[in-house]
Parts: sequence; C-alpha cells; structure tokens
Amino acid sequence: MQKGVTWPPGQAEDRDEWFRSAFEQYFGVVCSYFSRKGCSREESSELAQETFLRVYKNIDSFRGDANFETWLYQVSANLYRNTLRAQSARKRDGAEVSLAEMTERPLTRGTRS
Repeated sequence: MQKGVTWPPGQAEDRDEWFRSAFEQYFGVVCSYFSRKGCSREESSELAQETFLRVYKNIDSFRGDANFETWLYQVSANLYRNTLRAQSARKRDGAEVSLAEMTERPLTRGTRS
C-alpha cells in the first residue's frame, strides 16, 4: 500500500498541493468503494468526485485524531448513505396507482400475439 498523505497541509498553496496529492492517490480507491456498493462506473466516478469536493470544502473540520484515510472513508460512507436516502425518498414520492386501474388501462407497448 502507498504511503498516506501527511497532515497538516500547511499554508494555502501547500493545502492545494496536498489536496491534489490526496486526490491523485485516493480517487481510484474511493471509486472502488462505490463500485463495491453496487454503483455503476459512472455513478462511482460522480460519487467519488462529490466525496473529494466535500473533503476540500470541509478539510478544516478534520482534526487529525484519526488517519486521513479513515476520515475519507467516513466521508464516502456518509455520502453513500445520503444518496440511498435521497433515492428512497424519490421512490416514495412516486404516484400511487391501484392495481384495478392498472388492469383497466390499455397496454401502451406492443401486444403479444
């Protein structure tokens, strides 16, 4: 395994370089995490990008009590859970249709012979 990124990053210009290094080192790892959770390659990449956006925005909240990798995993896991919740909420917001209504409607696709 590669050596992890060191913390703290230091001054602002060091911070950007530190983030670039962390992104390059861990982007593939984060993509693999989402893939193992059942996401498509495209979804995994988008979620990994969102993970690193959150890391960048919230890096000041990282206290350094744990390894950066542990914190990054937690950010990824939280994003995945939030994504599942959002998908579940969208499904619940769908229109309800009774089975009786469904059987009364004509088929919109081709019929079987």
